[in-house]
Amino acid sequence: MPEDVRLTRTEKNAIFIMIEESGLSPAVFTWKERRHEEPVEMFGMTCATASVLLHPESDYFYTFGNYCDSCSPGGYERIERQETFKDGVKGRWNYRHRAVKSWLERLKEELDAPDLWGKLFEGKALAIRSALTPPTARFTQEQVRSLSFEFRRIEQRTADLHELTVAQKEAMHEGFEEIKAEMNRFGIKDWVNLACGLLFNVLVGAAFAPNAAFDLYNSFAAAVSPLLDATQRLIP
Repeated sequence: MPEDVRLTRTEKNAIFIMIEESGLSPAVFTWKERRHEEPVEMFGMTCATASVLLHPESDYFYTFGNYCDSCSPGGYERIERQETFKDGVKGRWNYRHRAVKSWLERLKEELDAPDLWGKLFEGKALAIRSALTPPTARFTQEQVRSLSFEFRRIEQRTADLHELTVAQKEAMHEGFEEIKAEMNRFGIKDWVNLACGLLFNVLVGAAFAPNAAFDLYNSFAAAVSPLLDATQRLIP
């Protein structure tokens, strides 16, 4: 049984092409080598030096073994084994090609998925920052005009970048109109909490897609954050 099953240059080149075809960039991957253990029915546990294709940003990987490969993310579990030796050495790349292609599809799906929990914490962070704002702080007319202009830009940008329905565009516009109207009724601290709630109601009620929802909310937070910074700098 071989103790060194590292890929050849031509095999790595074939993987390079598969990555490009998947829509990912080969530049974000790196190659490593490690001792790879494989349970084989007739031999027990075998061990060999194997090539590992690693995606450092996510820690996901694909290990090219002898009798079976291992990868993360798997189709059903975080780490799964992929049997590639069903037809011997000559048939290994037929199985491996399908396994790698499937892994790249799962990896791309994971990388493209929004970080729902991370965005939730970002929303909480804005509310926490607003808690430091003096309850007596109110908007100036210049601040009202400036934020109103930013909100119009956010509406237009969101509509341009995402495939929104007519109902979603109307809900977004009505939501921002209400948010702007409340600037004349509440102090900055109370308005931030109210505006966040109104915006979340719009995103949920109009069934915005996750990417569009988080893009809209992040744009709103980016527009409001400088106001909070300026207000809090006035605290003696």
